[in-house]
Amino acid sequence: KSFEKIPLETIIHYEHASIGDESLIKDIGKIVLSRVDSLGLNEQEIATLYSALGGKFDDTRMTQMKLSATIPDPQLISEAIEHIYKVVKPASRTLSRIHFHCFGYHIIAQRSIIPTPTNLRKWDSTKEAAASGSVMASERACNSTQLGLGDVEQQLTSIVVNGKHTKLSPENPIAVWTTGGEKPTEQIDFVLVPVLACAVPVQTVGLGDAISAAALAYQI
Repeated sequence: KSFEKIPLETIIHYEHASIGDESLIKDIGKIVLSRVDSLGLNEQEIATLYSALGGKFDDTRMTQMKLSATIPDPQLISEAIEHIYKVVKPASRTLSRIHFHCFGYHIIAQRSIIPTPTNLRKWDSTKEAAASGSVMASERACNSTQLGLGDVEQQLTSIVVNGKHTKLSPENPIAVWTTGGEKPTEQIDFVLVPVLACAVPVQTVGLGDAISAAALAYQI
């Protein structure tokens, strides 16, 4: 009820955390995520949330180990995000933005059209937001804003999502795609940016919070 007292024009972002109690994660999916605008989480957190919300693992392709890998296949992450959107039902708000961040890349996935009658949040500057989160990951981990080529390394140079191959280069560092049904309200727009990972990390405490905050700042 405390969530519902907050004016709709005020954005609510929920940053997920590593939780071992699956029943608690289910409650978060049912009670919390239906009352927030935005969600942030990493590879371990998306795997447990996907499972708690009824997502199915198999023995070969969509395994929990692959979904929670240090640099998971973006195709699997895309499918997990689609599932989360599908099962989280709106209450006082509609979850309309998911920021996934891992060691090798970040994804911001947003509803193409946010259905009424809950909030009508429109997220702009998505590419800039994703890039800002990626830069924050490098600078925060290295504890420096003056980074050279020897300080960082690109972990992800190409992706294949929905059968489309995209090479990630300095000239073309961003990948975009859309998934979902035929109805605009069922479609999800994805933006992926690679991370220039710190070669010698010196500061990782609070990294996820800093990443999400840096990205969100471009969209509020």
